[in-house]
Amino acid sequence: QEPTGIDADFDIRFPDEEILKLLMPKLGFPKGPLTVSGGLVKQEDRTRAHQVLITLGPNQLNLDGHITRDHSFDFDLQFSGPDAEEFESLIGTHPGNVPFDMSARVQGSPRKFALNNLSAKVGKSVAAGNMTVELAEVTRVSGAITSPYLNVSTWTEKEDEPAPEATTKTKQKYKFDDTPVMQITDLGVEVDLDLKADTLDLGSSHIDNLDLSFVLRDHLIQLKPFSFRDMRGALLSGAFTMDSQGSQPRLDISLLAEDFHPVIGAKEGQDPATLPSGDFELVLNSTGKTKREMASNMDGKVRMQLGPGKLAPSAYGFLMTDFLGQLVDTLNPFTEAQVYTELDCALAAADIESGVATLAPIILHTKQLTIVSEG
Repeated sequence: QEPTGIDADFDIRFPDEEILKLLMPKLGFPKGPLTVSGGLVKQEDRTRAHQVLITLGPNQLNLDGHITRDHSFDFDLQFSGPDAEEFESLIGTHPGNVPFDMSARVQGSPRKFALNNLSAKVGKSVAAGNMTVELAEVTRVSGAITSPYLNVSTWTEKEDEPAPEATTKTKQKYKFDDTPVMQITDLGVEVDLDLKADTLDLGSSHIDNLDLSFVLRDHLIQLKPFSFRDMRGALLSGAFTMDSQGSQPRLDISLLAEDFHPVIGAKEGQDPATLPSGDFELVLNSTGKTKREMASNMDGKVRMQLGPGKLAPSAYGFLMTDFLGQLVDTLNPFTEAQVYTELDCALAAADIESGVATLAPIILHTKQLTIVSEG
């Protein structure tokens, strides 16, 4: 006969973490003495865990809630410690040597549960929200997270690797060859996540007012919609979809940049405030199994306009073809004498149909020179 419940107070102590390694050998744990204390109280249809405290070295987990006979549960959890990097092997990324404090109400069953009132602080990063996790043949994660400040600069840090051996690069016959396009195969996980962050710290740069919806499932990846401001204040918004669920992979991209600064046209050390600002719009859609097919079937448009500002004299490649950029340098009598070229305005428009781009027009107007081109 199964026991109907148990009443117990307990205080268990181990000298180190070895018992955890025996129970869960595939997981890594920080070193330190392990203690488990608290109480279990039998109730009519459930067992209540009362003031349970688990410590591992300086890290501690507080648990209070209940579990029923059908294994559904409802717990309040709080987990904290002085060094999140000690759990790097458990979470699969490098959070850094910073203190952490997390809490949530966990409700559900071992196969599907919700993390409600989720709150996390790791170093200076702060996040809150609600998530649902389903552990089935395909793991499903969904939810919404908000953050005033989120530092992800350490998440993608890689350990030093030996430099690859130099290889001779074979010149491609075509710009777009018959290499198959990227397809999202069955990863065994599906994600549907909304993320809002006032500041997303990328280490060498940051973006502000991030707002995106991210969907990942078999043969589909989607950012729809997304918007953010870059570190110079430009507002970027749009959507991205790569869908290979049908017979032909499909790509849809839309991007709108308002008040952006073309840093690709800047001279090294140039004050970003002296760069021209403008607007940029890109809309592309296509289908195809290879890069060449995708390029051949491309439809869309590109629009750009820039206002006055300073650019490096030889930095017009981002506005036009290499040939026209060289032509500017050749015709401009002030190229060698000036550190910067004073741009009054620039305008570029292109329509793309079945892989053919028609430029009408490209206009570049500086204090010394005006170029109008199409083709």
